[in-house]
Amino acid sequence: MKKRNGLSLALAIAGFHLILPFAGAQNCPVTVTAGADATLCAPGNTTLSATVSGGAFLTAQWTPATGLTNPNSVSTTANVGATTTYSILVRSLSPTNLVVNGNFNQGDVGFDTDYNYDSGASIGILENEYAIVSNSGQAHNQFADCEDHTGDVPGNMMTVNGSGQSNNVWCQTINIQANTEYLFSAWACSAVSQNPARLRFSINGIQIGNVYMASSSTCNWTQFSSSWTSANTTTATICIVNVNTTASGNDFSLDDISFRQVCQATDEVTVTLADLDASWTSPGALCSNAPAVPLNSLLNATATPNGAWTLDGMPATTLTPS
Repeated sequence: MKKRNGLSLALAIAGFHLILPFAGAQNCPVTVTAGADATLCAPGNTTLSATVSGGAFLTAQWTPATGLTNPNSVSTTANVGATTTYSILVRSLSPTNLVVNGNFNQGDVGFDTDYNYDSGASIGILENEYAIVSNSGQAHNQFADCEDHTGDVPGNMMTVNGSGQSNNVWCQTINIQANTEYLFSAWACSAVSQNPARLRFSINGIQIGNVYMASSSTCNWTQFSSSWTSANTTTATICIVNVNTTASGNDFSLDDISFRQVCQATDEVTVTLADLDASWTSPGALCSNAPAVPLNSLLNATATPNGAWTLDGMPATTLTPS
């Protein structure tokens, strides 16, 4: 396999070279706030509305789901018949892409491949060759003029002339965290409409998702994505193989390859159903030197202590013997 590890760091000491592999930072700056606790005076509806910040939102799940109009929405209506604590679990995508040079803007570096590099000069790339270009027509005079998916500068992509063998088109090994969920994603388009590429994606040798067929319409970028959980491993070797070995056609481009940690955040909110029964138990006879009695302590056990007490027409919170 040909190496494209141009982003490794080489340190020269007394004639020796220490290679420090590039490792992308992993972070999860995702937070969720379920909102302020609330009190209802009678059974009925109230709105649960969470605020999510950081990362790209994926999913939400409120529990318990009973009585909720949509437990999978950040904002939902709850029909409350008793005091309930609701928890929300949010999954969001980390903003850190762990793939090195996934948009190919740094050129022909950062990945491994079984294909041969060619600049696309003269007629263009041959079978089992690829080029890093900003327009697929630059790679071959018979390819459609497709711009890259990212739409930035310099706007590169990897344009490939398919092989007669199921070779690795693109591979990269990434340091990861054990027992963590990740989301892999890549974009592909056909440079020739005939016999579109059929791409198999794998991590550590195990296929993820289904074999993906590029669109038969040229320049139509479509996305493959699949979640993956690391279990007890701390490295992920991601590979893309074109299982279409047809010689005619089978020409395509790749761009914006990403591998991001799926972050989770939780919070809870309590909706209290007030018991407005103001019955209370008299403290009985009190000695003049007895300690003050908190008035809420006289309420029955199920009452909600949010009311206002008055003694002889004056607001009070304690009863002080005198």
